[in-house]
Amino acid sequence: MSGIAAGEIRPIPDSITLSIMAVTSFAVDTQLAHPETAIGLDGLRKMLDVIFQGIANPRISPQEAS
Repeated sequence: MSGIAAGEIRPIPDSITLSIMAVTSFAVDTQLAHPETAIGLDGLRKMLDVIFQGIANPRISPQEAS
């Protein structure tokens, strides 16, 4: 069952997709062009965590989601 259909995430799939693509693109681009200032894998994980926390439906507790 889809997370949107189950009410686990907000119904904004286009925005979610674009946000994930933007973060991933930023991480890759900086790694290739300016590795000295790149966020690295840890930075990418942190940024994706922020996105995923933001799309989660606030009405569902983490215990209900699992």
